[in-house]
Amino acid sequence: MQKTSNLCNYCYRIYNAFTRSVLIINIFHITVLILQLNLHLLFANGQIAINDLECHKPLIEILVSPMISSEKIRELELLWIVDNTEPNDWVALYDKDPVKYKETKPIFQSKITNNINWIQTNIQEKRDYSSLPFYSVCMGYWSVYWRNYSSYNNTNKNIIITASCLRTFPTWMKDRRSSLKKLTLKDMFIPGTHDAAAYLISYYPFKETIYQKYVYTQDEMILDQLIMGVRYLDIRIGLYNNTYWVNHGSVTLHPLSHILNQVKHYMDHTEEIVIIDFHRFPVGFKTDSDHISFAKYLINELKDYMAENIISWSATLEDIWSTQKRLIVSYNHYLIFNQFRRLFWPQISHKWADAQSPNKLYSYLSQFMMERTPRNYLWAAMAELTPNTWSLVKYRKGLREMANAVNKNITILFHGNWGYACNIVAVDYFRSTGIIHAAVKWNECHANE
Repeated sequence: MQKTSNLCNYCYRIYNAFTRSVLIINIFHITVLILQLNLHLLFANGQIAINDLECHKPLIEILVSPMISSEKIRELELLWIVDNTEPNDWVALYDKDPVKYKETKPIFQSKITNNINWIQTNIQEKRDYSSLPFYSVCMGYWSVYWRNYSSYNNTNKNIIITASCLRTFPTWMKDRRSSLKKLTLKDMFIPGTHDAAAYLISYYPFKETIYQKYVYTQDEMILDQLIMGVRYLDIRIGLYNNTYWVNHGSVTLHPLSHILNQVKHYMDHTEEIVIIDFHRFPVGFKTDSDHISFAKYLINELKDYMAENIISWSATLEDIWSTQKRLIVSYNHYLIFNQFRRLFWPQISHKWADAQSPNKLYSYLSQFMMERTPRNYLWAAMAELTPNTWSLVKYRKGLREMANAVNKNITILFHGNWGYACNIVAVDYFRSTGIIHAAVKWNECHANE
């Protein structure tokens, strides 16, 4: 059963028609009401002249659902955005590349009627790699948006409108160094994970406990998040008997040393630039001396990787690459930034809606997507719902269900105008979004402006 997204369909058509006729205008916004989502979204177009054809190509994405049960886990979904549909359009999922292997049959297919939409496939992801390599691979699944022209000329001819695979992006920055090097971090769309270290890995269906439903926000370990394309990690720290752990709120999850070892292993095998944001310290940090001790611990563990904060957020990627140290460590405490300014970078501003409904989240984030206003700091759109007592009743399946309620629309919005205006985008269960693909696309567009 298809779920429709009439808002994004309507806005996408209006945006295309508008930008093709006018390139440089004052900020103009359109507020529309979607009947299905009841969502108001503000699209902006202020003094922006971008290549519409390059930045708004048709696309199809393979997403991995966050939903889980005793029967199903990691279900694959297809999401597509195209300009228009024809009566015989259809989408398909394959376990071999249909372009390379012409006779490959789809493992799932469906006719479609909406030009912006998504569909569940009932196919569960099966991993072909025990550990992911440090070069880009297709992880065993390919998708195609097909157009059948049999009704026009009495021949059964299928044309590929757009295609993709379930791909990793371990080196997407380095691969585009020649074009991205002039950008600063505050110019970029940086894909990230909220509560990045709150992960639980399973490839087999199971029934979640109440604890698991509201503690875990990711289903990939840090190393695989980075290999898949994440470049911003939101980390929360707890201090217990002089030992540092990563937390989600007051809940202890993994030893911090395990997380840092994964980051270092990734940095040792790539030339990517990564941001770690130590933003909250929910347990054990009672005095300034606790923060000073932690800062010294981080310097001892990461000194061989930490980029020096010489010119702060005005540094271009090439400036950072030239130092041979590519790990940006932001610390959300004034004392640490002042005392260890050379190694710790300024606080990253979190735009957090504290929203329990998709409407409230989209409405809150839309105010920061009005235009691509120059800023002298990094900021993160925290694009996830936040549970409270009311949400425990509405979202009985926990944070997975809350992510499932917003992530596909988040994908569509950030593939659209929001992707032009944003900076960091941090999500729960990132594989159920297309923010990696969206970030790569929009950064290429920024570089070509």
